[in-house]
Amino acid sequence: DPPVDPPVDPPVDPPVDPPVDPPVDPPVDPPVDPPVDPPVDPPVDPPVDPPVDPPVDPPVDPPVDPPIDPPVDPPVDPPVDPPVDPPVDPPVDPPVDPPVDPPVDPPIDLPGRAIAFVSNRGADGEIYAMDPDGGEQVNLTNSPTSDWSPTWSPDGRRIAFVSDRDGDFEIYAMDADGANVQRLTNSPGDDGVFGLTWSPDGDRIAFTSDRNGDAEVYVMDVDGGNVVNLTDDDLSSDRFPNWSPDGSRIAFESNRIGDFEIYMMDVDGSNVVNLTDDLANDRFPNWSPDGSRIAFASDRRGDFEIYFMEVDGGDVTRLTDNPADDRRPTWSPDGNWVGFETDRDGNSEIYAVGLDGAEPINLSNDAAIDWAPAWSPAP
Repeated sequence: DPPVDPPVDPPVDPPVDPPVDPPVDPPVDPPVDPPVDPPVDPPVDPPVDPPVDPPVDPPVDPPVDPPIDPPVDPPVDPPVDPPVDPPVDPPVDPPVDPPVDPPVDPPIDLPGRAIAFVSNRGADGEIYAMDPDGGEQVNLTNSPTSDWSPTWSPDGRRIAFVSDRDGDFEIYAMDADGANVQRLTNSPGDDGVFGLTWSPDGDRIAFTSDRNGDAEVYVMDVDGGNVVNLTDDDLSSDRFPNWSPDGSRIAFESNRIGDFEIYMMDVDGSNVVNLTDDLANDRFPNWSPDGSRIAFASDRRGDFEIYFMEVDGGDVTRLTDNPADDRRPTWSPDGNWVGFETDRDGNSEIYAVGLDGAEPINLSNDAAIDWAPAWSPAP
């Protein structure tokens, strides 16, 4: 009996239920219409109007305005004429005058044919000659050795000088242009290093030599013969002889009383007289052309200055005044100027100063060392 049970029929009713209809209504809702209206709104028209506005016309008017005419008138105005006049004014003339000022004239008027001097501008000392105003400077010796102490013959045609071209210092002579060099001395000592001078008649030369051990003043014929010792003082140095214009006396420097003094003697070595006799060093005597005065250098004020005095040693006058050393005076042929060497520019130069108190003039004006000037006699 148990397997015949029939409970299958009751579950057939549930699938016939109609719950499907209610969810169909919500999708048909009209919420889609409102969003369609906004895009159709006419807000696009207002932005179209502004570009059509007439603001373009106003900017066209200003360029046509007549402000262009006024700037055309000023260039035509006559203010151009005034600036043309100033350049024609004579303010150009004043600056032309200063260069023509006459400070150049004094050296041009200096007398004599030439000034001989020594310069190391070629490395070693050479004899040069220049115009009295410092122009046309010419090397006369142009040798690889040292050439010093030039002195002129009375006629200005020859120059005696000192050179070590043959080993020791000897005295030579040459023409005024440097030609025809002739050796005059031949001794074991140094001849002429400390000065030499031609006699006024041109026949003899006085010079310093240490051939006997100390510096003495000698004299010889112009060809080197007949050498005579004039000072012959073994205890002193006698140097830088200078012949008087009348040929009767020779001035020289000597330290025979301790310091250097200016002495004078007859041409035979007699009648020696001390002309300065002070506690300073008085050196480099040089007779004036008329024989009335002797120029010399002295350190009586501390540095060496140029002085001159009467031939008896009186009436001493200082000619230069500078902190630098001024040495080796040489007279111009007319006696109105004195040349000298000085280191007032930092290196030794050849200067000239007038007896009238004129400002000293730099004649050599070279970066090299220039010294030992000798003024030529009058032409």
